[in-house]
Parts: sequence; C-alpha cells; structure tokens
Amino acid sequence: MNQNIHYLIRDPKNAFGLIYPQESNLDLYQGFGSFYMVGSQDDQLLENYNFLAIQDDQIIETVAHQFPDNRNFYSINVESIGNFIFYAERLSINYPYTGSVQSLQNFYALRRFRSWKPQSLDNACRQYGFYFVGLGTKND
Repeated sequence: MNQNIHYLIRDPKNAFGLIYPQESNLDLYQGFGSFYMVGSQDDQLLENYNFLAIQDDQIIETVAHQFPDNRNFYSINVESIGNFIFYAERLSINYPYTGSVQSLQNFYALRRFRSWKPQSLDNACRQYGFYFVGLGTKND
C-alpha cells in the first residue's frame, strides 16, 4: 500500500483507469477528480497516510490517523486551523492506475478518501486559505 493520499482523475483514454490530471495531455480536459488510497489489490488500510495540503500558498504535509475503533475513518489535526474527518469509502471496483509514474504501476485505487464534513473544509478554505491537494505529479 502506498502511504500517500493521491488526487486522481479518470483516464480519458481508458474509462476504467485513473491518472494524475497533469498526465491527461488534453489541454481542454474538464472534469473533477477525487482523493484516493492506492495499493496492490490485496492491500489492507494503513493506520496513517500522508496528505498534502496548501496553507499560506505553501505545500504542507499533514497526517491522516486512523480511528482506533473504526478502520474506515481518519482524523487530521492541523494546528491553528482545526480537525478534519475523512472516510475511506469502498469502491465498487478497484480502478487501476494507468499513468506513467513507475512507482504506481500495478497499483489500484482501493478507497476514495472523502471528507465526512465537507462544510469544515469550505470554512477552512475561506477563513485560512487552507485546502487539501493530495499527491500529484507536480508536487511529489
């Protein structure tokens, strides 16, 4: 299992694949992606994940800690901003990574990483200029 939360989009050339937005090679690509936990098909969830964010126009690394009593929930505490709860949502199928990053070859999106309280993310962005970006090809 890869220990980072990734921001991926559907591969325009492969409906069942996922890639980083920068790998689309389509200047006019419009769509949105999601945050994903990636790994081999038989991997289990990890206790902690690195989750990149932007604060004051700088990339910072936060850590998502798994709840001890519910393995599908994670908490991220960002000093002076707040605590954020995310849910590791099961996917109906494990979408393969179909991009060009060698370290992710033969990896799959195993879970979507969704905010449990999206309003708290909106508030943090408006009040503090803080938002999560996940790992991508331009910030790894």
